Amino acid sequence: MNDKTIKAQIKMALFERDITLTDLYNQLKEKYHKEYSLQNLSSKINRNTLKYSEVQEIADILQYDIKWVDVKKQEAE
Repeated sequence: MNDKTIKAQIKMALFERDITLTDLYNQLKEKYHKEYSLQNLSSKINRNTLKYSEVQEIADILQYDIKWVDVKKQEAE
């Protein structure tokens, strides 16, 4: 999934977890006390303007890890 936009990655994860954007929004609101609207969340995803911390929270809700891969090290192997 690392060659896709964050929008595509989130949409794929929502699909794989059978969770709607509304469900995600409600869980973010409950767990992290987010004050923005569902429309604002949708817009941030669609415009790829989420903060890294927001992506981390979404990954947590969807039970995904964000993984940093040392590409330089991989190329050397």
